[in-house]
Amino acid sequence: MEKINIRSPYFIKYTDAVNDYVKLELFIYDGETVTDRGAATYTLQKTIPVNVVTFEISELIRDYLDVQFSGGYSSFMIWVDYRFTPGTIASGDGTPLAYNVCEAYDGYGYFNEGAQTPTNQYNEDLALISNDIIYHYASEQLYLPVRKDDTYSIVAKLDGVTKTTYNMLEELDYADRVAYPSWNTTTTPIDELIIDGVRSIQVELIEECKYEPIKVTFVNKFGALQDIWFFKNNSSSISAKSTDYKSNLMVNDTYSTTSHQNTTLNINGSEKLTINSGFYPESYNEVFKQLLLSEKVWILVDSVTYPVKITSKSLKFKTQLNEKLIEYALDLEFSNDIINNIR
Repeated sequence: MEKINIRSPYFIKYTDAVNDYVKLELFIYDGETVTDRGAATYTLQKTIPVNVVTFEISELIRDYLDVQFSGGYSSFMIWVDYRFTPGTIASGDGTPLAYNVCEAYDGYGYFNEGAQTPTNQYNEDLALISNDIIYHYASEQLYLPVRKDDTYSIVAKLDGVTKTTYNMLEELDYADRVAYPSWNTTTTPIDELIIDGVRSIQVELIEECKYEPIKVTFVNKFGALQDIWFFKNNSSSISAKSTDYKSNLMVNDTYSTTSHQNTTLNINGSEKLTINSGFYPESYNEVFKQLLLSEKVWILVDSVTYPVKITSKSLKFKTQLNEKLIEYALDLEFSNDIINNIR
């Protein structure tokens, strides 16, 4: 099945040396694949000038997929099918061709991965993370985003001994296509996750922390929710903004000396947070890169999930050769005003 990452362009090509034009029907839908396809969401048409026509469809799909997070880990993807109908000016539309069945995620590819097409797919792994080691706060639940497009197992081990096994089955409903198997690492410590008997992800549990760890959840390169823990000190600040004007205080021939001549209107503010990661291996540079590139980020504060945006616009990647110990500081801003002004 084709996998579309909608933050990068997705090009589909139609080749025809006989017909004058081709129509592209695009079906974007939730529910169960194929079964709930319904009517076409978009119908596009192009002439065929030199035997080949190319369509870019990811921008159309983005309107139908919005990843949200309020503390619970859910599947966020959508089905996207398409088919071509060639035609001639003389005879009109011909017979529609077969459907191409696709799944779409809020992910992306890098420039050096080339153009995204049916023959050049991004992010094909079953485990929807790039890193092969996870640093996790032992007192909290560990979640791993995976794609359920096949039958396979996830084995959790400690010192080579199997502790738990998840048996995954292929899911055809969009609400179950992405799963987040979890482990209570307080009661059942683990140090390795093996996916489909092939990919090994090491788990490093951090137990004692001088500071209260902060969990940041973000939409990663695969379009899945991923957690990253910040184990060191954090600091908060507040900034205010307002509109000022001068009031006319005169009433008849006098005014009150306790009234405000310079008046503040529509004052509101935002809270900011600086968080520090603690020491991470060099391989985690890719995770921090994806965090900085994410459009959706949330933070857990006092057991409450808040949307935030990363105000740090640059990050100098560190290496063990140069810096020995690698840690990062990030500036965040809560994505809402302090005073409720939603109308």
